[in-house]
Amino acid sequence: MLGAVLAHIERHLDRWDQGTFWSTGDGGSVHCLAGWTLVLSGKDLGRILSSPGGYGKALRIAQSVLGLSDAQARLLFRSGSYADFAEFAATVRRVTGLEFAGMAARY
Repeated sequence: MLGAVLAHIERHLDRWDQGTFWSTGDGGSVHCLAGWTLVLSGKDLGRILSSPGGYGKALRIAQSVLGLSDAQARLLFRSGSYADFAEFAATVRRVTGLEFAGMAARY
């Protein structure tokens, strides 16, 4: 699932912001890695976020969907810590060992 989420983000970089869990506007929804994970896995992000402890619950669900350890989730879900997608992709590679065609070809 992580590869699919990252491929989606890479195809829609204008709709990825690691500092924004969920935002909607004229250009569509903008999400971070955890937010896109929930959306693309069919979870009701609005319902999860509006429940008690919603933000933490959303992060735990995204971590579980992606099969990340606590340490991996802490590194990959960091808010606003990446200068650009290339830096984020390099961190994903370092933390998970994941390579996929789009990232490997350009970063």
